[in-house]
Parts: sequence; C-alpha cells; structure tokens
Amino acid sequence: MLPRRSLTLFALLVLAVAGCLLAPLPARADDIKVDDPDVTVLTDSNFHSFIQNDLALVEFYAPWCGHCKSLAPNYGLAATQLKGEGVVLGKLDATVHQGHGVEIRGYPTLKIYRNGKMSDYNGPRTADGIVQYMKKQVGPAARTLTTQAELEALKMQDPAVQYAVVAFFVEGKPSQLQSSFSLLSNRLRDEFAFGRSTDAALAASQGVPAGKEALVAYLRGEKTVYDGSSKTAEVEAWIREHSLPLVGEFNDATAPLYHARQLPIAKLFLNVDKKGAGSKTMTYYTNRLKKIAERFAGQVLVAYADKENQKAAFESLNFDADEVNTFAIEEPREGKWYKYDAEEYAAEEEEVPVKKSGKKAAPAKKGLDVQGWTHLVEDYLAGDATPYVKSQRAPKNNLDLPVKIATGNNFDELINQDDKDVMIEFYAPWCGHCRALEPKYQQLGEQLQKDPVLKETILAKLDATANEFDRSAWEVSGYPTIFFKPAGKKAVKYEGAREVADMKKFIKKNAKNLQKKEKKGGKKSKKSRKSEE
Repeated sequence: MLPRRSLTLFALLVLAVAGCLLAPLPARADDIKVDDPDVTVLTDSNFHSFIQNDLALVEFYAPWCGHCKSLAPNYGLAATQLKGEGVVLGKLDATVHQGHGVEIRGYPTLKIYRNGKMSDYNGPRTADGIVQYMKKQVGPAARTLTTQAELEALKMQDPAVQYAVVAFFVEGKPSQLQSSFSLLSNRLRDEFAFGRSTDAALAASQGVPAGKEALVAYLRGEKTVYDGSSKTAEVEAWIREHSLPLVGEFNDATAPLYHARQLPIAKLFLNVDKKGAGSKTMTYYTNRLKKIAERFAGQVLVAYADKENQKAAFESLNFDADEVNTFAIEEPREGKWYKYDAEEYAAEEEEVPVKKSGKKAAPAKKGLDVQGWTHLVEDYLAGDATPYVKSQRAPKNNLDLPVKIATGNNFDELINQDDKDVMIEFYAPWCGHCRALEPKYQQLGEQLQKDPVLKETILAKLDATANEFDRSAWEVSGYPTIFFKPAGKKAVKYEGAREVADMKKFIKKNAKNLQKKEKKGGKKSKKSRKSEE
C-alpha cells in the first residue's frame, strides 16, 4: 500500500492530466472550417479589402453559435450559386477578429457592402432566399433593359414571385414620373425587381405609344399599365397593389408581399397541387376564392396556403381532421385570426328530394361553403366577427352534465361566474393521472347534482392542450391541476387528496354560497347535516 503522501501526489497528478484533457485548446487559423470554397474566410488583415468589392455579403459569426452552424450549409450553397452574378460572400469570426467596426448584437449578423459602404441584410437565411435577395442587390436598383430577353429575365428574377415593374421613358426627356420611379426603385429594391428602358422598339413591343412614357407591372404573365398620377405615394401604392394576384399562394416567399400591403388576409388552407397553380385542382379552388377576392377588393387580400408549408398557422387554428372549409382571416397587425365555423356560417342544407319509389335520394356531398366564407368576411369588415380562440366545441347539453366541459370559448361564461362556486380540473388526454382521476371526478359530479345544498356548484374540466385560457391567472404547471373558485373570490389551487370524499369535503368547507345559506338559515338544516354525512 502506498503511503498517504504518495497517494496525495498521485491524485493531484490525475487531476492535472484530466484538466489538460478537458480544457479547450486555443483555436488556430488553420482550424477554421470553410463550409464551401466559395465563401471567403475573413480576418482583420483582409476584411477591409474584401468589403471594397462592388457587392459583398459578410456573415459575422461565433464558433459556438448554434444558429451560425445551421446557417453554414445554406450560406455556402448560396455562395456557389452566386458565382458569376457579381456577388461575393465572406465570413468572419467576430469573437477573434474585432477590427471591423460593426456593432454585433447577436450571432449570426449579416451585412451588405457596396464598395465599402455598409447596409443591413434583411433577407431570408435559406440558400434560395439568400440568392434571390442578393440578386436584387446587384447593379443599379433598376436594371437597364434593351432587349426582350433582358425583359423576360427580369420577370423571372424571383421565380417564386414572378413580379417586376418596368419604366419606359423617352431619352433626354425628364419627368416627375422618372423622379418618383428612381426614388422608389432604390427604396424598394429589396422587395421588388425593377427595370427601366429608353429603347423605342422594346417600348413599342409592350404597347407603349411612341414618344410616351409608361410604367408597366408584370405578374406571372399578366401585364398592367399604370394610369395614375406621378406622385410618389400613389405610384408606390400601385406597385404594391399589383405585386399580388387576385388570388395567389401565401407561402414563405410571398408572405412579405402580403404583409407589406397591411390588409387582412383571407386564407383557405389546403394541400397545394404540386402540378402548379394552373392544374385542374388549383383552378377549382382559385375560381371559388376569386368570388370573394373580387367582391372585397381593396379591403381584404385572398390567398390559399399549403397545410404543410404553413403548418404552424394551420395547426394553431385547430380545424377538424376531415374539415374541407379550412378558411380563416388573418389580421397581421393585431395578430388575430377569425375562423370559419360551420355552426355559425354554414348555409342551410337543402331538403333531400324523394324519388318516385318513395325512397329519399342520397344527400348532396358537402363541399366548399363559399357563401359561408363570404358571410365571415362581411362580419369581419362590419366588426361583428369574433376573434378565434383555440377551443373545442362544448356539448349541446353541457349545462346538464355532472361534469361540465369548459372550452376556450365558454371559459369566462362558465368558470368566471361571480355568483357560483366552481371547481375545475385542467387535464391532458395523454396524462395517466388524469385518466385515473376521471371516474372519481365523474362520481363527484353526480353526487353534487343530487346534493340539495351543493347542486348549484359548477364542477368542470378543461383539456388544457386543446383550449386557450389565461395561463397567468390559472397557473397550470402539470396535469391534472385542480382549482376551486369560491363565489366572488379568487381561485385557489386544490392540493388535497384526489378522492371523492376529500374533494367534496373541501368544496363544503370553502363554498361561499353554502356559507351564505347557513348564515341566512342560522343553524344547519337536517338536509345540510345529512349531506355532510
């Protein structure tokens, strides 16, 4: 056996070795991983020369940053796709190289440089998104067009949007419209593709009379000529108005265009046909949505959205699995939704005809309720529609049940009653403890209904995974959570045993209505004493 001193020295040696193994090694320049050979690795020594390029995008990152690691493959792919487009991409470890003079508030931070002049990058962070955004930054805000091929290329600059605005001017003839266009093309270059031409032949091919100027919007093959005033505000409003089709797809690429219009957006969620907008399926849906779009033009934007692409929004609306009328209005400015509800808006069913044989014909297959959607939009514009609250539907005989079903829609009316004593259970369908409590809770409800003194007590339960409620007022940290709200008082959490007798005893002790009855009647009645036994 080693002496105590030797053991102590041995232990210190082990700790020292372990510390060396666990301590992070200092980063070396040749340890920096380049995600793509087309991304330039920047340092303090080459940063300032790199940003003197005509157009450069720089990512300021930190090696430990998870978002930076997620961006890396997209950033590298974008760099490759932008080769030959006049755009260079670089990345700089801002935790090591700090001579850039940029205020870094978070990682990754992306900045655009034009000959050393910096501006913010406000585009997407996917490969395609970076490519399309940076292509719009190349050269002047409005591309000079002289041929039909150049015009067609501009129309398809952003394939997901396919929108371009082109100004046809007369050489050497300045105008107010030219000034407004120059101002707007520079201001809106991140949002739209702009072109300008003084080529008489190209202008003539687009129907512009000789010696005249014109502003033309191209959207997915459709052409619209501006006929308004040359005031900047009016020109901008026209550009934005024509950036969207009467009915189009709301997706990640077009969302900025829809939100920029600052109008409510009526959406039909569906499985978008991969064959495209011109397919038979999409034409069917689009033609029905056009009826609403035409009627409420200028007041509401109308679009369809793919259930998978817009999964978060679709799932938050809690439509039934087999529902086809998955129609809702989004109010982006207030962050609210107004959802189609068949019980409120569905058209009355036609009477099923009777055949000569005396048998009833099969009822018509329920389809898209365009009339119901229209009524929802009308109510919304009139201020009569109710904002959607994530909620299940309560049974029609809810108030007759031993255990009432609380939902997002009826919560205030059922639970927040000042003149009622209320016990409510917040549960989750998957919770084993909740399932174990269910028969006991049901039994408690049946006993309360039969109790001559406690029958006015509301016993309720709410599926906390499928209904919205004020979580700041009802702090539910686990399932099941039970609260008791005495009449006219604040709710308190029930911490007692989850047995019928214990819960009933708690209600009797804390029910304000029962206490009022006892004070009013003096001594307890026989019925009251009997109910406690």
